[in-house]
Amino acid sequence: MFAIAITDQNWFEYLRKNQFDGVINFWTPSPWKMHRLTYGDWLHFFLKSPVRKIAGGGCFSNYLEMNIQEAWD
Repeated sequence: MFAIAITDQNWFEYLRKNQFDGVINFWTPSPWKMHRLTYGDWLHFFLKSPVRKIAGGGCFSNYLEMNIQEAWD
């Protein structure tokens, strides 16, 4: 299974510029209920307008519902 997540161009460029290849905390203000994805499934990142294309992705690890403070701690 796979999923496509909409992400921000600035966040994507930051990760690419810093050659980040570890675990990425992908947080969104509203819960996605991604309970169908399991460890190892693909999560693709779709850039918002004006780019509007899939620009990267990775293997899904797990899903947790957190507020913003918990996510960044």
